[in-house]
Amino acid sequence: MVVKSEEEVIQNSMTEDDPNSNSEASSSAQPRWGPQHAGAKELASHYSKEIAHILSQCNGINASVRQIKRITSSQGLYRRKNKSNVLNVGYFISMEIQRSGQLHGYKWMHSKCLENGYVIDQETVRIILKCIDPEGVRCRTKRRLRRREYSNPGPNYLWHLDGYDKLKPYGICIHGCIDGYSRQIIWLEAASSNNNPRLIAGYFVDAVSKMAGCPKIVRADMGTENGTVRQLQIFLREDDATCNPNSVFLYGTSRCNQRIESWWGILRKEFAQFWMNVFESFKDDGHYSGGKRVQETLCLIVSIALMAFNLCALVLHFKAENWYIVLICSLLGIVVADFFSGLVHWGADTWGSIEIPVIGKAFIRPFREHHIDPTSITRHDFIETNGDNFAVVVPFLGHMAYKFITLSPEEIDKTYNWECFVFLLAIFVSLTNQFHKWSHTYFGLPKWITFLQDMHIILPKKHHRIHHVAPHETYFCITTGWLNYPLEKIGFWTFLEDMIERSTGNKPRADDFKWAQKCQ
Repeated sequence: MVVKSEEEVIQNSMTEDDPNSNSEASSSAQPRWGPQHAGAKELASHYSKEIAHILSQCNGINASVRQIKRITSSQGLYRRKNKSNVLNVGYFISMEIQRSGQLHGYKWMHSKCLENGYVIDQETVRIILKCIDPEGVRCRTKRRLRRREYSNPGPNYLWHLDGYDKLKPYGICIHGCIDGYSRQIIWLEAASSNNNPRLIAGYFVDAVSKMAGCPKIVRADMGTENGTVRQLQIFLREDDATCNPNSVFLYGTSRCNQRIESWWGILRKEFAQFWMNVFESFKDDGHYSGGKRVQETLCLIVSIALMAFNLCALVLHFKAENWYIVLICSLLGIVVADFFSGLVHWGADTWGSIEIPVIGKAFIRPFREHHIDPTSITRHDFIETNGDNFAVVVPFLGHMAYKFITLSPEEIDKTYNWECFVFLLAIFVSLTNQFHKWSHTYFGLPKWITFLQDMHIILPKKHHRIHHVAPHETYFCITTGWLNYPLEKIGFWTFLEDMIERSTGNKPRADDFKWAQKCQ
């Protein structure tokens, strides 16, 4: 290959008025080769190897790559240094961020610039993006999506309502509503359900009454619990000529309900997460879990079904001439249930500790905590309060139902009185905790319950209060309380405690006393 000098390469290069050049003007005064040469600009857009190949094939000029690099460098011809005008690049980027380009980082945007013929470096693109779209840069830096802007004309224009289910596995269902403009909490309620349309409608009506007016628009998800609120909102706005009945209540997905979803995030961060951790620790310690809830619910359903079946069978086989025997057997069943409740209560209050495997945390600890916070039982729902007791009576009720199905009428008549005894015993055992709960409930009880308490058919408040006087050593029966006075008179519980202390050396209520000291 013949290597020519720089002067020969320049001499054989295209002049400005060469018809093969890209220049539209010709002037002998213009340089034959340099940064302004149209052919030079075209060549400068290629690599040195490509330039050498083009010169060889098109112009018959043979030059080495090294020679090309030296010549282009001396003439100020650079592939990357002839940058595009920054204003033009800025305009291009500003147009891109009006579309999907707003999601691009500076590297992706730099590639878009190159694809569209702009010569620019990444650092310049980064600076331009930071100046033109600072919000987008900030969001991408935090790896966040660009959110839509929320707009609300004024107070009570738009209410956002939704349910909060994070505490639902623990029996706490929260429902709330917030004003979109002022972020005022219209209501925030906790109940056993947040899916009951009547309950949610009640919250809405109370809020409208308190605010002395309704919002122009209500925003909620597609849940069935919001149907009644929608009808109420349409009714309240039907006389407003400025409102379209189809637009006074807006349906949409829950996650797009911005204001209330934002509030749920604050609620979890500042409040709910603590209780979620507490309840999870209860589950880990074996106190309560979702599986136990299912077990209690199933036991309650099965037990009530068996009670209904056995009651129908007892009524079917009842004979009027034996009414007094049936009455005596039924009363005996209630008395025995009361005695068993006292025996279990006395044993758990007096002996053992929470350190005992299995029964310590599951059985003894609730009795210790009950003496520290007696009204805690009133915060439990029906299933949690009675689930275990209903589970105890399922085998006995099941055996009774089996006999009613398989035995002949003559055989049933022979055991009828016993079945009445077992049936009343099972009924009162299963409801013992409910009677106990009512004895600690001081407000809101139905009149028929207070009547039964006043007549001492079930455990009265004043009667049970005697047991909660330290050191909790008397009046243990909590079904009806009928046996508390006679057992106390004969010193029954004291006699049992003395016998056990002499035989084992353990002192009664030692663990219960320790718990009381911890909480002082």
